[in-house]
Amino acid sequence: MKIVLINSLNVEEDKLKQLQFELASLNHEFFYYLNPPISIEEYQNRIKDADVLIIDNIKTTGDVLKAAKKLKYLNVAFTGLDHVDLAYCKEHNITISNASGYSTEAVAELTIGLIISYLRNVLFFDKVSRDLKTKGNLLGEELENKVVGLFGFGKIARRVFELLKSFNVKILTYSHHKIKDLPKDVSQIDFNTLLNESDIISIHTPLNEETRGIFDYSSFKMMKKKPLIINTARGPIIDKDSLIRALKEDLISGAALDVYDKEPPLDSNDPLIAFSNLILLPHIGYFTKEAMIKRFEIIKDNLFNYINGETKNRVNVD
Repeated sequence: MKIVLINSLNVEEDKLKQLQFELASLNHEFFYYLNPPISIEEYQNRIKDADVLIIDNIKTTGDVLKAAKKLKYLNVAFTGLDHVDLAYCKEHNITISNASGYSTEAVAELTIGLIISYLRNVLFFDKVSRDLKTKGNLLGEELENKVVGLFGFGKIARRVFELLKSFNVKILTYSHHKIKDLPKDVSQIDFNTLLNESDIISIHTPLNEETRGIFDYSSFKMMKKKPLIINTARGPIIDKDSLIRALKEDLISGAALDVYDKEPPLDSNDPLIAFSNLILLPHIGYFTKEAMIKRFEIIKDNLFNYINGETKNRVNVD
């Protein structure tokens, strides 16, 4: 088989060379690229003879995939798949695996960091210190006794819950379905209650037709406590125009965003940049040394299972 890795996955090249050696010993060709393609044409050229394609979060449309006429397996080094043309893969019988779980700790820790950074005005006071000034009368807030609403309760949200327990907070969660094995310290509630009662709302759910734009203007209008909104999941879960309106009308205290409608960088005229009560990050939630190592090991495991006739971490695209 010809196996193509479209970019380095942020691991050392020695690891890629070792994988190449292991695959050669099994009579498979392994081609890897250290940088992502800079055009659709380059992407198509890299994968045109591939039986197996390994990608991360690079946008992979049907127009790209049609160049890989032999492709049977797509090994996605990412959790979400909203960047992949799933309909094309289904139509052409391309099996898909993902790397679910590799960034659980990374995203959960960042979520806690964002909450505390916002409550304690860390970015503002960093600037104050660099400007050789002092704190003035701007008081921070403590996390203790806050009500934290988790939108979704998958692996990452569960880890956020575990980390939050030491802060003596009340935790609510909303999910479209009944949550199995719900910890006794968490209350599953409806969406309106989550909006009404939360001091902090943290989003931890995939992007799909049910969640796209669910945080719209009507949702922000229901937020009685003017909560802090944290989004480390997917940008389009929050309707951007509604968020901007909510910020202008003081419906929320602010937000910390790691994800947007498109991958960073932001446009120079993006209206989000003007708001001082936002923390804006360039999609770093998953991006730690430890997570990259975990991800590479999961992808390798997926690949060797596929070679041996099994499919691990298979994604159902029906």
